[in-house]
Amino acid sequence: MPLNIDVQQILLHMFNLVILFFGLYFILYKPVRTFMDNRLENYKKMKEKSEADRDEAAALKKEYEDKLKAAEDEISAMKKDAEEKVTKENSARIREAKAEAEQIIVKAKQTANDEHDRIIDNANAEIKDITMKAAEKLLMGEDVSDTYNRFLDDAERSLDEQ
Repeated sequence: MPLNIDVQQILLHMFNLVILFFGLYFILYKPVRTFMDNRLENYKKMKEKSEADRDEAAALKKEYEDKLKAAEDEISAMKKDAEEKVTKENSARIREAKAEAEQIIVKAKQTANDEHDRIIDNANAEIKDITMKAAEKLLMGEDVSDTYNRFLDDAERSLDEQ
């Protein structure tokens, strides 16, 4: 044997090395590999779950935004309807008030005309009465200036009473 190399020793070392590799493979590599695969699978599941949760949250957000928009539209429509009702009611009340005011004006004019006619009739009656009295007194010879002064006093009193 040259160089003091023993083939049997080399084969034995190779055999020990193979046993060592298989032993380390089953003792260290396989459990570490299984652990790493499980860890990778766990991370994939967590990522999928977070993506699903994010998608669900986005869908819920969109749904709530749609509901909010629908509610705002409904509120806007209700507000518009209420404003229209108020406007219609105000217009109706204004028309009623104008009609009532016209009726009041017509009644007031009629009352004023009736009062005017009554005053004219009373004045005419008083004028006739005074004229008759004045004529009687003239015929009887009384002083006309006293009668005229009494006429004016009576006219002022009747105007003050009204």
